[in-house]
Amino acid sequence: MTLFEKQFGASLCRFFLTTTLAAGVFACAPNVEQHPNEGRPSPRSLGESIPAYKSAEKPVEAFAAPAMMDNLTGVVTLRSVLAQALLKNPDLAVFSWEVRVASARILQADLPPNPELNAEVENFGGSDTRRNFDGAESTFALSQMIELGSKREKRTRVARLERNLAGWDFEAKRLDVYVATTKAFMSTLTAQRRNDLKKEQFALATRVRDTVQERVRAGRASPLEGIKATISFEASRIEAQRAVRELQAARDKLAALWGAVTARFDRVEGNLEKVSPLPPLADLINRIKQNPDIARAEMEFELRRSNLALQKANDIPDVTFSAGVRRYEETNDGAFVLGVSIPIPVFGINRGGILEADRRLAQQKYRRQAGSLDVTSTLKQTYREAAALHSEIVALRTTILTGARRAFDAAEQGYRQGKFDFLEVLDAQRTLFEVRERHLDTTSAYHNATLDIERLTGQALVSASSWTK
Repeated sequence: MTLFEKQFGASLCRFFLTTTLAAGVFACAPNVEQHPNEGRPSPRSLGESIPAYKSAEKPVEAFAAPAMMDNLTGVVTLRSVLAQALLKNPDLAVFSWEVRVASARILQADLPPNPELNAEVENFGGSDTRRNFDGAESTFALSQMIELGSKREKRTRVARLERNLAGWDFEAKRLDVYVATTKAFMSTLTAQRRNDLKKEQFALATRVRDTVQERVRAGRASPLEGIKATISFEASRIEAQRAVRELQAARDKLAALWGAVTARFDRVEGNLEKVSPLPPLADLINRIKQNPDIARAEMEFELRRSNLALQKANDIPDVTFSAGVRRYEETNDGAFVLGVSIPIPVFGINRGGILEADRRLAQQKYRRQAGSLDVTSTLKQTYREAAALHSEIVALRTTILTGARRAFDAAEQGYRQGKFDFLEVLDAQRTLFEVRERHLDTTSAYHNATLDIERLTGQALVSASSWTK
């Protein structure tokens, strides 16, 4: 081997080693998987004390994890139900893994272009002096693209903002699961209370029927009254059976939120009678900024702006440097080869991408504004509905319920004494239970409305949480 070949081989090795080490240094992106909570925003105050699902660091850990208890038993409270749902809700798990997926994209975006090894053989396989490899020229070179315009930095920033956007999606879904679980719990509690009410109504209809039949046998009432009493009794029995089916459906719907097929708990514990007035509307409007959907819109606007900067950087041509060695078999000589490659943007490189990103940014500006107006409008409408329901609850409790109870007691006592006919008793009974059911439905609707307000503001209201204590 000639002195030139030895020097050239050593130079090529140094070049290869230097390029490889440089690429390795550039490729050292931050290990995003070391911070499982990175990318997730601080949770809103609504349900922040209850742990939510966190995806495992690696998918294999999620499959290898021992199965958690898939159901609740006995008497359950809202907090125990929320703890179960937020940890095991499948939809919430999907959004948690989306944050992990977005974190992986950061890792990829932060990698620089890889160096390339090029090998080329010329002037072989011909005729005369070019037969076989006698006159061949062999070239071995390394090339490395150098990104200009801070593409890597801007690409990584876009990936990080996409990861943060996925974090806001997770937080919004967490609040959705929280509210959906609370509503399902309340629906179960309402169905439970309705079931008790129908049982009470059935027991009362049974008592009235027995009283009427006793009067019919004694000749103090006509057989027609006995028939009407029996009809009322059968109608109450059918309604009681329907209430049982509705309760089971509500229980199963609640259990489905933590992935259970059938509910195994006995009862839910809560008091729908506890109702507190709403805070002033102006205070609630000031809390709208805590809505994760609005915060997400702000984050997406920043993402669109960063993507525009990236697309502009992608319009800058990159430079590729190459260096290698060429060997001439015919003369047994060697030589260095250096090269540089620069695209000539005659027709532009990324004009369409820049235009699209610019228009997406303008679109997101109006989408952000529309989203904020929509949340404010929905909050005002829900607030008015909740305020009307609260006024109705107060009227039902202070006047209507009390009057209906007194009217029924008086009619029943008067019927026993022969002062009223049976139709007045049936009418008073029907009015009493209609008022009690209306009070139950109104109270449930009020709590639903306050939960919607909590979702819109991202904060808990005393009026919505008092009934769970």
